[in-house]
Amino acid sequence: MPEETTSTAQPSQVQPTPPASTGNGTASDPKTTAMLAWIFAPFTSYLFKDESDPFVKSHARESFYLGIANIAVLLVLGVINICVSAVFYNFLWSAGLIFAQILSCLWALLWLGVVAFIAVPRIMGLVKANNHEEWKVPYVTEYLSKYIKF
Repeated sequence: MPEETTSTAQPSQVQPTPPASTGNGTASDPKTTAMLAWIFAPFTSYLFKDESDPFVKSHARESFYLGIANIAVLLVLGVINICVSAVFYNFLWSAGLIFAQILSCLWALLWLGVVAFIAVPRIMGLVKANNHEEWKVPYVTEYLSKYIKF
């Protein structure tokens, strides 16, 4: 009786190819990297400034400048908040509870505007990065690029 030999050859396994590596060692596509720059700006923006892809570099620069502007606005309004609270605390309560509540509501609306100032351009940058479009933050980039080199 002839012996039958069975083949023990394994079917060829296809190895997935890793994504192309970018300039700073991240392994991801340019859209994802540009979106990350917007989400965690200005900190991750600084990490992506040496990117080889001009699309990612552009979005990193824009998000960096917007993040710096956001920090500056929050610091200024925080100092104003402390000064207003310290100076007018006794006056507000002696002037009447209604006046204090109206002023508190106006101050809350101002902070809501600040949150919109921070969130809306960041969301727009995320959408533009996701659509693989270039975008400049109005006024912020032109002003800060004179003083801060990125």
